[in-house]
Amino acid sequence: MTLPDGSISSDNTRWMLMSAGLFLAVVCIGGFFLFRKMTRKEIFFSSSALVALNIVLGIFTYLTQRIFTSFAMLWSALSEWASVFSQIAFQFGLNEWLSAAIVWILPPYIFLLFGKKEVHTD
Repeated sequence: MTLPDGSISSDNTRWMLMSAGLFLAVVCIGGFFLFRKMTRKEIFFSSSALVALNIVLGIFTYLTQRIFTSFAMLWSALSEWASVFSQIAFQFGLNEWLSAAIVWILPPYIFLLFGKKEVHTD
């Protein structure tokens, strides 16, 4: 929405829709072009490594946000693609740690849907 001074503003609903669109774009592009040839087992292990990294860096960012402000901003920007989950959690009034856990854990595992089933050849 364009304000009288020429600046652009968006309300929470528009921001959630834009975040959902960004999330769907990242998931579709990543799923169809990058993970389609991988097995679900390979994607699971890759996602688990990313979840561990998300948890460690998320807690590190929380604990050192006043010291390493630039790192906190970088981490926030890199994890923005999955922010739709934290926005939905906020709308339901969930605790900030529970919301963070959802954002750190759930999105990487969504790519399992694009993996192929493991084929056993004997």
